[in-house]
Amino acid sequence: LLVGDALVVGHLGDSRIIMGKEQVENGVTELVGEQLTMDHKPDLDDERQRIERCGGMVERLQNHNNKPFIRGGDFIMRKALGEQPMQLQYSRAFGAKDLKMFGLSCVPDVKVIRMGSPQYRHVRFIILAP
Repeated sequence: LLVGDALVVGHLGDSRIIMGKEQVENGVTELVGEQLTMDHKPDLDDERQRIERCGGMVERLQNHNNKPFIRGGDFIMRKALGEQPMQLQYSRAFGAKDLKMFGLSCVPDVKVIRMGSPQYRHVRFIILAP
């Protein structure tokens, strides 16, 4: 959202926002990228603490290249009982309502950037990559 000279970006999960801007160094102008967001991975300290406080757990799954997943409650027992328990690779998402009680959050990170400030005067593009 662009309001006046304020660019407001919000994200959750694995969507990513990259800003491209011109930078002059030693008389040479080059285009550089700046990542404005960070993926919400369940193994980040703050994310893991919230998940565990809510009774969820974070596990690295070997059959998924050892990536961290959020799981709710006693996943193995629930699966043995014939349930279809959810697991998700991100710690924040709009959906996955079955994991909300186990610490999955739908609260986005929000960042406000003043486009008139010196480091953002030469922005050329912004990419939102889902």
